[in-house]
Amino acid sequence: MKNFEKHNIRNNASIMDALLQMNKLEFLTLFVVNDKNDLIGTLTDGDIRRMLDKKTNLNELRAKDIMGKAPLTIDKNELAVNALSKLRSNMISQLVVT
Repeated sequence: MKNFEKHNIRNNASIMDALLQMNKLEFLTLFVVNDKNDLIGTLTDGDIRRMLDKKTNLNELRAKDIMGKAPLTIDKNELAVNALSKLRSNMISQLVVT
């Protein structure tokens, strides 16, 4: 993934770091990676908003605490119609292209 590094964040990054990165990139989804740079989840602005409804202390939380685990992926060679089908059948709006 060409821009993967620019849009990723470590799993132990603070929520404040994630917010700053989202704001800087004007990108509402970050890819959460482990120490080996393996994709382990996604963190969206929606994840953070839902977390704010439940907690007020951002300093205690890390990206891994609220990320979406095991994000749905699709191969870069897959047809767009298959991607759309996967989006609709899972009632989601984003897939990670691998």
